[in-house]
Amino acid sequence: MRKLCYLFSLLYFLLGWNPAATAAKPEAWQLGINQTQIDLSGNPVVVGQIAATFAQPGTVIVTFDGTCISSPGDRIVLAASDQPDWSPNDGNTSVEAFDDDRNRNPFSHTRAYSVGAGSYDFYAVAQNYVETDGNGIASIYGSLSVKFFPDQVLAGEARPEAFFQGISQTNIDLEGSAVVVGEISFEAPQSGRVVVRFDGKCIASLGDRIVLAASDHAGWTPNDGNVGIEASSDDVNRKSFAHSRSYLVGPGNHTFYAVAQNYVETDGSGIASIYGGLTVEYYPDLAGIYAFSAQEAISETSIDVLGAPVTVADMQLNLPEAGTVLLRFDGEIISSPGDRIVAAAADTPDWSPNDGNVSMEAFSSDVNQNSFSHTRAYAAGPGLHTFYAVVESYVETDGSGMASVYGSFTVEFFPETTTATNELTDLSPSLKVFPNPTEGICTVRIGTPLTEPVKVEVINTDGRIMQSLGWKDPLEMSDLRIDLTNYPAGAYFLRLSGKSTTGAQVLVKR
Repeated sequence: MRKLCYLFSLLYFLLGWNPAATAAKPEAWQLGINQTQIDLSGNPVVVGQIAATFAQPGTVIVTFDGTCISSPGDRIVLAASDQPDWSPNDGNTSVEAFDDDRNRNPFSHTRAYSVGAGSYDFYAVAQNYVETDGNGIASIYGSLSVKFFPDQVLAGEARPEAFFQGISQTNIDLEGSAVVVGEISFEAPQSGRVVVRFDGKCIASLGDRIVLAASDHAGWTPNDGNVGIEASSDDVNRKSFAHSRSYLVGPGNHTFYAVAQNYVETDGSGIASIYGGLTVEYYPDLAGIYAFSAQEAISETSIDVLGAPVTVADMQLNLPEAGTVLLRFDGEIISSPGDRIVAAAADTPDWSPNDGNVSMEAFSSDVNQNSFSHTRAYAAGPGLHTFYAVVESYVETDGSGMASVYGSFTVEFFPETTTATNELTDLSPSLKVFPNPTEGICTVRIGTPLTEPVKVEVINTDGRIMQSLGWKDPLEMSDLRIDLTNYPAGAYFLRLSGKSTTGAQVLVKR
């Protein structure tokens, strides 16, 4: 009798559960930055600002990325910040132009802040600092993005979470094996997806290639498993970088790393300074309508990017409701001297001017790799959407037009609205499963017409998700098949959840 009461209690909980039933949800904001020929000499200049209001305490991840075109002799400091200023070490990234032609550099900088309920402002800041032999004028095209992860959602529910570690490593020896420069551990309450990102700046010795990676182990793998940077000269020796990876995780403790190594090209001292941040974002399977992420790894070697935009990754998402889609394309591009390479995240298989892309140039046939990051956000309605990562050799085309692209294309979805619990339609009375009990295969049929996509999951009596079938359109829910063949005999639950619908049914496996 106690077991039966427990089963009905859990069923009642599943019926009442809906991620849309609370105003506490992750949110995202993004601002395109188009600043042409601005004077950065003197005090820090705010080039972008986002005001955000939070209903409850949480963690905010702020990223400023894009391209900076500057004057030779100037060091340009760029920072994401909660103040109209920047701070030393990991509180900024910086770039330098080599000459009047090779004067554009991609950059990326991330910071995290704990916030309470209330209104806050976040800034993209730039300044010509320390090295000021140029004219102090720069053009900045990029993006300021803000992501909010609340401390609480529904009581007892797993929630998306964000973790951050600032990294300030000065004059470390990177010769030999990979060196861990940052790590984050956290306890995942259930299965989900983790996006790990390592960005900032590296000051290296001429003749060294420094490999940098976000990883789930204290090492790195080739191609999309790292990015590399090289100093252009003894003076122009600082480069910004960004590297992302995504991992599926189960419940339990997980550790993620920022690693660096002097690799292959080792004619320098092997000493480098790294200032940046390691970010870990966790999206539990259970919280699909709060927010979710997907990532496609990119490993394209020696492709022809001359003439028209080339799609190196595309991702199709079936969104359950309206919301904000945040795209990020980052990694490294190895190209030919004389070519300007444009890279972009977009909602079309093309790119647009100014903040609609980032661009880079190889310094020489030897120093020919650039790490980059490009972010865009789009308001999207429910239904199918396709997003793209594209590359093209553009305007400056004196090189071969060939490039190798290694990186990641990350898509994150943040829903626009929430729905009160008393607005939910209970599908349970019309939810039929047959045969039930089943030897393995059973069919689901809903008598009530569906008007929106629903997420379909099979859960055991401990509340653990055993199988997630993802979001299903109304047509896909017609005679949907569930396979319990490999599950132990016992009771399970079928759960449906949507923006305004919920439903649950007991399944019995013989």
